[in-house]
Amino acid sequence: MKKLLFLLVLLFGLSTSVFSQSALESLNNDGRDFLYVTATVGTKAEVNALSANFSVDNCHFDERSGQFLVRIYLSRPEYEAFATQNIPFEIITPERPPAGDMVATTMTEMAQWNKYPSYEIYVQMMQDFQTNFPNLCKIDTILAATPCTSRPHMILAAHLSNSLGQPADKPAFLYTSTMHGDEVVGFYMMLRLIDYILNNATTDADVQNILQNVDLYICPLENPDGTYHSSNTDISSSASQRYNWNNVDMNRNYPFLPGINGSANVQPETQAIINWVSDKHFVMSANFHGGAELTNFPWDSWESNSRTHADDNWYRYVCQNYVDTCHVYDDTYMVGETYYQPGCGPVTEGGDWYVITGSRQDYMNYYQHCREVTIEAHFDKVCTSTTELPTYWTNSKSSLLHFAMECLNGFRGIVTDAVTGEPIEAKIFVRNHDTFNSEVYSHLPIGNYHRPIKAGTYTVEVSADCYETQTFTVTTTDGACVRHNIQLVPLVSAPQVADQHIMTGESATLSTTSTHTINWYANENDNTPISTGLTFTTPALTETTTYFVEESAVDNGTTCRSERTQVTVFVDDPHSTVYSDASYTRCGSFTYEGETYTESGDYEILYPEAAADQSDSILRLHLTIYPTYSINVSFSVMEGDSYNIEGDPYIATASGVYTYDRYHLSVNGCDSVMHYFVYVTSPTIAFQDTTIEACSPFIYEGEVLMMDGDYTFYYPNAGVGGCDSMLLIHLTLYPSYSQTVDIELGLGESYWIGNEEIVGMVEGIYEYDEVLSSIHNCDSVIHYRILIGNVGVSDQQVKEYSIYPNPANDVCYISGNTSDAPTLITLMDASGRKIYETTMTESPFQVDLSNLSAGYYFIHIRKKGEEAIKKIIKQ
Repeated sequence: MKKLLFLLVLLFGLSTSVFSQSALESLNNDGRDFLYVTATVGTKAEVNALSANFSVDNCHFDERSGQFLVRIYLSRPEYEAFATQNIPFEIITPERPPAGDMVATTMTEMAQWNKYPSYEIYVQMMQDFQTNFPNLCKIDTILAATPCTSRPHMILAAHLSNSLGQPADKPAFLYTSTMHGDEVVGFYMMLRLIDYILNNATTDADVQNILQNVDLYICPLENPDGTYHSSNTDISSSASQRYNWNNVDMNRNYPFLPGINGSANVQPETQAIINWVSDKHFVMSANFHGGAELTNFPWDSWESNSRTHADDNWYRYVCQNYVDTCHVYDDTYMVGETYYQPGCGPVTEGGDWYVITGSRQDYMNYYQHCREVTIEAHFDKVCTSTTELPTYWTNSKSSLLHFAMECLNGFRGIVTDAVTGEPIEAKIFVRNHDTFNSEVYSHLPIGNYHRPIKAGTYTVEVSADCYETQTFTVTTTDGACVRHNIQLVPLVSAPQVADQHIMTGESATLSTTSTHTINWYANENDNTPISTGLTFTTPALTETTTYFVEESAVDNGTTCRSERTQVTVFVDDPHSTVYSDASYTRCGSFTYEGETYTESGDYEILYPEAAADQSDSILRLHLTIYPTYSINVSFSVMEGDSYNIEGDPYIATASGVYTYDRYHLSVNGCDSVMHYFVYVTSPTIAFQDTTIEACSPFIYEGEVLMMDGDYTFYYPNAGVGGCDSMLLIHLTLYPSYSQTVDIELGLGESYWIGNEEIVGMVEGIYEYDEVLSSIHNCDSVIHYRILIGNVGVSDQQVKEYSIYPNPANDVCYISGNTSDAPTLITLMDASGRKIYETTMTESPFQVDLSNLSAGYYFIHIRKKGEEAIKKIIKQ
């Protein structure tokens, strides 16, 4: 009950002062430099108006009063401005544990994992993670010194991966916590997560999956100046403050989004985070806060009736998964805004809770194209119980691991240049879906992209400056990944220009073909062309001259340039002597004075009266012609098919005719060319419609369908001739359900289930299933769990003991007070049969489950004549 009473203090303000005409005096007389107040307003617009000027920390609607109860953090410089609001408020009195109760000052003490670390122990832990696991952990220093000049702190992050320092085709995921310095449960959980991953790298399948396939970064403490505001060895609601050392709320401190008036006074901590994340290309992230138990997602700057994120349905899906996994271990955890009233529930759009601007999650989503959520990890900002604190890790561990793996789902791939094979930075845009910067990008040095998205069929557009835009269609499923690599064709390519031979004093006309601009240069590195166009006529030349030519185009404001091709004009001069000899070696053919020669041999060319003495001149050509060839090859493929051009893979993404030239160099250096013509045609898709009536849920092709509607299933290459097929199911579902009901009976008492009377004759736990048939023959089942005998326990007694982990593998632990009386522990199977019995001698107490088969069991706890029964699931 202590936890509940403390929240009531927070929310309803059993405080030291009540609003009056001397509001400012009341705030100042409290004597603190920062405090929390609760204020009551009548509309959501008033809530958002308060949030625009002050650091609103929580807001829930009280159905009894029809008003909003708002919790607000104030620093002393804000007291006067708040007092002028003329609204009733109450000052919240902080709860502070005895000094040293919640902070570990030695590594031995911290190893118990029931306290927060002092600052020095925190730094030592991060250093030890790297020292003890150098192949799996690297510590980044995000900020070497925070604004607190008397006790500067560091902002640190752990990089966890089995490929540290190596480029890898992995999505990057970020966990961060405690940008509000007094919200420290997430700080504790992040340290435990790092420790768990590093110490279970060979034993936990989820951990192995993360280390192998995800680049995971964890920053446990974003605002150390706030957490350790009063002392490096004191963490409490009175010693730790929400703001940073400069009295700035760091979750209102990030660059505002377009359409939002104003700007943030960006703090050193905020700028350091911005600088650090900018080159990490995070695919997903989560930021931990405290003061409620819920998840919220973009946007914070608007209510959902004004703007929703393109991936709103995906956010709700992954957030609900996080919450549901927590509920496996404790269904009273992650329930919403308050203990006693869920309010907006455990999953909400940020602005629907209350609007703020300059939030971290809005910044990451818009400016970094990262899908970030905010997780409120605990109703109390500072958990003050050493027995309760570990339960938040127990309840959250599986959620934390599984949420990090969500970045592996959706669709992903690598984007490369179709000619060179080099990786490309490209934009991945989902048509008729992406909006307001929700697209993602591929990044160097690998060219990989990762796009988490809800199950569905999407048309995707891939674009990059100086490349032809490609589109493809992809069908995704929840909890799985589809890989689609893309090869983008450059807009420009090196022109093909033939060398020429002329006589001295003549000019040559050089030509090429292109749909873009052709630039001619006198030197390889010149910036200014000597001519532009498909043809270039040289001036009269007296010596052999080489030119350079490139193809260029403007794409989205960027000038695209190909590699430059070298072309040579050879100048021959037979006029200086009566006889002259020239030897030439050419590939395929040789053109001279308008005559084309295709075979090797000696040829004489007569120039009448061309010599200096007016006699005839003769040029003797000694030609060596090496053979070349030009061959055309054509074939047809269907859209979506893959094909190879001399070992190079391609995917037929759209119908049309595609041409490829491949040059083959002979031993004499003579290129021959193979011209490939690929005809891509649209596949014939076989359609099939079927109507199905079934009982909910209906399973088809491994997919669980819970609602009426039309569902499409694709079968690649399943039609005639290897074409794709599509099945359209028109599904009507009739309801069925499975419900569990607990019945408690005293000895001799009875209970009717249908036409059967159950009489409590023997103490124990029994189960009975009642099957109910509907008019559609869709059976529903009610599972009755009947507890006979003295099984009642009070809420207080149940809360004294906790069982974790639950579900468990080989062992679980029971935590509770064993000092005042012996505690008897009995393990029973689902039928109430006793498996073994023992006395709990210490806390936590280990229960051996290794010899049990998977299923659920009951642990019977007895102490001072009172009893508790708790359910445990063996995995």
